[in-house]
Amino acid sequence: VAKVRIEAPVKGESHRKTATPRTYSRARLSLTLLIKAAQASANWTGQKWDKHIKVPMTTLERLIERYGQPDFVKIDVEGYEAEALAGLSTPISTLSFEFTTIQRGIAYDCLGHLENLGRFEFNLSLGEDHALRHNNWISGRDINHEIQNLPESANSGDIYARRLD
Repeated sequence: VAKVRIEAPVKGESHRKTATPRTYSRARLSLTLLIKAAQASANWTGQKWDKHIKVPMTTLERLIERYGQPDFVKIDVEGYEAEALAGLSTPISTLSFEFTTIQRGIAYDCLGHLENLGRFEFNLSLGEDHALRHNNWISGRDINHEIQNLPESANSGDIYARRLD
């Protein structure tokens, strides 16, 4: 399974490859906010983000253009999930993205974008369990409500989306 880091296009720019996030990009701000939120949460004690590496980036749209429509996409980009999905205009049949209870707004943004792309149903797993919490998939409204009501101690997990149309 190939792993790539993606960056959503910045307003006014076309989809283009870049080696690092721009200094004032929304993506960079997202990571900064994740680090600050983690420092304020007891559940993230001991986590450190103290190294910088350059990695090649692309968009989901470019990957679809090059390799075709995927059956499943997993997005785990440390607070960049909304940016990764923002550049997607082609609905994907099944995908998952990481969320944290210290930045629930990112999950809400991702869910909103998916619902703008088409009809989806959702499920989730907490932590690194990867076991789906619901026997029956639930609506966007219900998954939003569940995320909102999770205790901060739930920490993180993955939201799964399955396209209905």
